[in-house]
Amino acid sequence: MKISFLGKGGSGKTTISGAFIRWLSEKSEVIAIDADLNVHLQNTLGIEGDLIEISERINEIKDYLRGNRNDITNDDFLSTTPPSKKSRFIKPTKNDPFIKKFSIQKGNISFMKVGSYNNEDIGHNCYHSKLGSLEHIFHHMLDEKNDYVISDATAGVDNLGTSLFYSYDINFFVVEPTEKSASVFLDFLKHCEEKKVKVYAIGNKIEDEEDLEFLKNKIGEKSILTWIPYEKSIRKFEQGDNDSMNNFIEKNKEKFSLIKEKIDSIEKDWKKYHSNLVNAHKEGCQSWWNDYYKKDLASIVDYTFSYEDTIKKK
Repeated sequence: MKISFLGKGGSGKTTISGAFIRWLSEKSEVIAIDADLNVHLQNTLGIEGDLIEISERINEIKDYLRGNRNDITNDDFLSTTPPSKKSRFIKPTKNDPFIKKFSIQKGNISFMKVGSYNNEDIGHNCYHSKLGSLEHIFHHMLDEKNDYVISDATAGVDNLGTSLFYSYDINFFVVEPTEKSASVFLDFLKHCEEKKVKVYAIGNKIEDEEDLEFLKNKIGEKSILTWIPYEKSIRKFEQGDNDSMNNFIEKNKEKFSLIKEKIDSIEKDWKKYHSNLVNAHKEGCQSWWNDYYKKDLASIVDYTFSYEDTIKKK
């Protein structure tokens, strides 16, 4: 399953996603991805080591995923290009060749990061150009029901601007008990309901019953999967006290269990995934990619391809 943690900047989504990943990794393998331009997930996970950002290895990634395809080149291999029977795929396990090459591994966690801006990007590149590398990876990843691929996503509703919006089987939106945080969630929820994308709120930094009632009134009690109390010790973790994170995880293990139960209740819908991807690709081609490349890039869609059939053969 592909899972995203989102939230308004400062809501605590990196803390919550990192803590959940650490808790979950005691039970299962996890592919953890920092997909935020503020790259802090690695520190939250307690993983050391230098890692080349996947956004800086885009041509290497395209070479790998194209497999035996000769209908596209790296130049016109778009982030929305659906896979074909000749593509190469990724299994979300620590022993998969792609995962081993592009991640740092610690225990059951395989960590990758999209990366942030560098000097060459300033003034002309938006973060969506970076996220294209993750779109390529996700559209060629054969994750199943008991697989956990978890992204600490960009702040706010920025996921709406890429095909990543359709990629996640479930989204968890971390919401503080404030007007602004609730407003950002409601904006995202509206689009999720229109597109039938699953999203649940996780209340965070809840200090008392008044905070909880505020959230229930603002975003609706049914939207809130669970809530996490304000924890002063997180400040200590951010100041370098690693034991504080362990204490935070222990205090909230029942909350994390609820999140896992919700993930495990979701059924994978590969047909819907492929249909959304094909439609996004065709719309992008019609809007401007065909004119830019002077060729009909929508015509390369392999309609005989099936994610389900591909998984069965692996």
